[in-house]
Amino acid sequence: MAVYGDFNTLVISAQSSLNGGTEGSGSLYKAIDLSTGDFAANALGAAGRALGILYSLNDSGSPVTVGYEGHMKYVAAAAINAFAPLTVTTSGYFTTAASGDYVVGKNGRVAATSGSVYDGWFENLIRPVLFDASSGDRSLYPDVTSYAAASIGIAGMAVILSTGEVAATTRSFTSGITMGVSALSGTGYLKSHGIALVRAGGGTVAANAVLTQTVSGYAIAAASGDYAWGRTLFAIASGALGKALVDFAGARSIAASWELN
Repeated sequence: MAVYGDFNTLVISAQSSLNGGTEGSGSLYKAIDLSTGDFAANALGAAGRALGILYSLNDSGSPVTVGYEGHMKYVAAAAINAFAPLTVTTSGYFTTAASGDYVVGKNGRVAATSGSVYDGWFENLIRPVLFDASSGDRSLYPDVTSYAAASIGIAGMAVILSTGEVAATTRSFTSGITMGVSALSGTGYLKSHGIALVRAGGGTVAANAVLTQTVSGYAIAAASGDYAWGRTLFAIASGALGKALVDFAGARSIAASWELN
């Protein structure tokens, strides 16, 4: 079930019947072109440009509420990885941004399926940002970057950006945590700072444990001499995903056991 938080709204006049109340296939939570009062077709174009998300229903010529910034629901046009950057496609649907697309927000922590309602953070509906996935553009979100996957990956694994491989040892210099499944030789996304979902390996990782990675990029408790980049918020069972605070830019080698406290 999709959730939402604080967001800003405005009221416009619908220029078509925006009264389909069935979530996913109806009108709610789809991108709206404020200039036409109808469904948007793209994030930044001469016609059909999205400037908000529909949050109320009404007939043509009647007022409707549109959210334009904040934590909101949306309708996915296709499968979307957790935390993936979002753009707008035809009929007001949202999809994963690819190189050259204009990004309006990013998906929440739950991977989306086609035609369903999910939640995301939308900070760029008014001013979409060009996303150059081929060069790992970090201008949109400083905590997220893209990479060329050298192997098939799953969410929550520590990855080396320069090679596209999951980390192999506790001494590997990693760049971030994978945010969803990546195909071999496909584009993946990493979270390098903030709260991330990490996948524990080698047994349960205790709450408040300092983290490093082990074989295949699984998170484990760091020991002296390991390359540490995060700390668990809660205990995480082996093989499961759990929340952690990560900071790969500030990661360092643990020099002594007292530094783990």
